[in-house]
Amino acid sequence: MKSTFTKICMFAIKADSLQLVKRVVALPPYRREDELNAFIRTANRDLTAKDFRDAGFDELVDGDETSVSGVSYSKMGDDAKCYTYRGDSLLIDEHVARIRATEVIEDEHYKDIFEFCVDDDKGTYSRHREEIILKGLSTYKELYDKIGERINNEDFGVERIDDHVLKEGILRSYVFIYDRPFIQMSMNLSNKGQIMYTPDKYYDAKYNISMIPFGSGILNVLHDNGKYRHEDFKQEDWDEKLNQVFELPSDFTRLKEKVRRKVKKHFKREIGQDDIAYDRINNCCYLRNNVSDEILKEFIPEVSKERFVGKYTTMNTLFEILKSGSIRLNSIISMNDKTETSFLSDLAKNYNEPTESADLSTIMANNTHIISFSTNTDNLDMWRWYGDDGKGVCMVFERDVEKDEEVKSVTYVDAKLQKKIDKVRVFLCDLKKEGVDFRFHLLEDYRHYIKPNEYKPEDECRVIVKTGRHDGWFVHSDNGIMTPFITARLVDMLACEKEGVFPYKLSKIILGPKFRESVINKTQIRMLCFERRWYDVEIEDSRIRSYR
Repeated sequence: MKSTFTKICMFAIKADSLQLVKRVVALPPYRREDELNAFIRTANRDLTAKDFRDAGFDELVDGDETSVSGVSYSKMGDDAKCYTYRGDSLLIDEHVARIRATEVIEDEHYKDIFEFCVDDDKGTYSRHREEIILKGLSTYKELYDKIGERINNEDFGVERIDDHVLKEGILRSYVFIYDRPFIQMSMNLSNKGQIMYTPDKYYDAKYNISMIPFGSGILNVLHDNGKYRHEDFKQEDWDEKLNQVFELPSDFTRLKEKVRRKVKKHFKREIGQDDIAYDRINNCCYLRNNVSDEILKEFIPEVSKERFVGKYTTMNTLFEILKSGSIRLNSIISMNDKTETSFLSDLAKNYNEPTESADLSTIMANNTHIISFSTNTDNLDMWRWYGDDGKGVCMVFERDVEKDEEVKSVTYVDAKLQKKIDKVRVFLCDLKKEGVDFRFHLLEDYRHYIKPNEYKPEDECRVIVKTGRHDGWFVHSDNGIMTPFITARLVDMLACEKEGVFPYKLSKIILGPKFRESVINKTQIRMLCFERRWYDVEIEDSRIRSYR
């Protein structure tokens, strides 16, 4: 059987530039080519799918979820005509080519391709696909840049994250406003492509733009009831639609004037209307950073000046850290202090968000990872509270205080700060009475560095990392909450700037005042440190002798 197809054309996308990569390779011969030709030559009539099955060529007629053109083939019925007596191969030639192509794409060299097609010597079949994919890439980049121009002109806590699935031909980008998904745009370049929707309602963006290469698409607008309204999103309407997405409320000037007057009344601060901005995802007013930082300066945590900070933990946790060579930053969702995820949450805004359910609050907490230290590295109360009642350890880390700005001291609410909290609450209530929804983003960012005054003896400082990437999950032993975490690798140097590396050096391990088998375990801990090439970690006993 003479084949039309002589080569395979494979498509991939460069991750750094989103440029199309086209690879063309000669098709290998069909492994059963001689048998197939002999079977066809002996035929004196048209051949059906049943004839091919009876001859042992089931793979040519039984269908496959993978196709040379990206479209799955269904199983052919027994009566389906597959080859004519006059030599028309119908679909059999393409099915044979698909099997020949499979041997190529299974090679590790081509693991990055998202689509392929078999082709003739003239490139008849691949040319059209290439044009469509290039059109899709161009369309995606154009819209990406248009949205970029809009968000670059704004003064909100905007973050843009690309989350492409290039192996499947999916381009995807998110715009977050203060950690909440505002816009998701996606393009499906694959020939399997259909317009995609976000599957999980907890991660739904306010605006979801889904496109296919031909330039058509859908704009999905999330409403207060949690459901999307679907609108056509044609390329010629982009500017009009984006104007709607970034539109300010018609009475924004009046709202700004109300905020300006209330700031003057409660904080004795003269500001202009330009100092007030609008949060489009939360539909509320807020103060620009320079003004907010001045008014709420008491809530901004200070960078710790301590060179050495301690992490109290159990012997089992120390063992896992030494064994793995890495340390965890757990989500705040299951912290020991039960008020952590809600403390001062009412101070950040004066309204209830329809979409801010318990589920969303949990997800926001999941994405906030924390590690806590104390500047009291051998303290009686800290041993009782966090050091396994004296049977645990205190891991002492060294910082480069000249460079490090991540370890921030916890602020404790004394009488002076409580007065400021009360003032903020009155300000928010006053604006609410005026019909103005308002948010202090600064307080949302920093409230996890603020604790009630009764915790002051802890002398705590913290590192907080916000990311939706989780390295694993565990069930918290104290409260049974399933908790995500991220990890950072410990190294034997100070302030290493490599990604995924803990920037603080493990300097000392203090054994608790009730530590069991301290003589033997001191040696064992040292041996584990040596295996990690941490040769200068000091191991010492607690100086507390009166522990009960």
